[in-house]
Amino acid sequence: GIYQPENAAVAIETANAMKIRPEHILEGIKSATNPGRFEVIEKNPVVIYDGAHNKNGMIALSRSLVRYFPEWQGATFIMSFMSDKDISGELEILKGSGLLENSEVFAVKVKNNPRTAESAEVCRIAKSLGISAKPFEDIRDAYEKALSEKKPTIICGSLYLYRDLDEIRK
Repeated sequence: GIYQPENAAVAIETANAMKIRPEHILEGIKSATNPGRFEVIEKNPVVIYDGAHNKNGMIALSRSLVRYFPEWQGATFIMSFMSDKDISGELEILKGSGLLENSEVFAVKVKNNPRTAESAEVCRIAKSLGISAKPFEDIRDAYEKALSEKKPTIICGSLYLYRDLDEIRK
């Protein structure tokens, strides 16, 4: 994501202040990973997982997508939210960025998490905002359907969903 260079700069400055040797800093930056944060899962068609789970996360995700995909033609968004989050506000950010034009939302539930929002409720909220949305009970079904459509897939809305995705990709 576009926020990673800033994060790396903060880490470098912190390491410098701690008198860590430059070659160790460079090795750390080279080997750093941040799973679940604008992580490219597949390349053709592109599948990106980003744990954006609040308004700031959705803003960062939107900015990253706009920057790295200037020829945006739409995508499938597989989304899950915790019920105590501002689902409407997060969806409004994506809609306001134009990323939901020619796109659809596949709403899923995070498995084994009592806080997860029902996929039908996410769809109800999305549709009230004029966003095309379909409920799925299982991420496997949503993921397979999204891949079959041969267009970019963005998975976001909850860091908890990463575990469920990892299970179906094994």
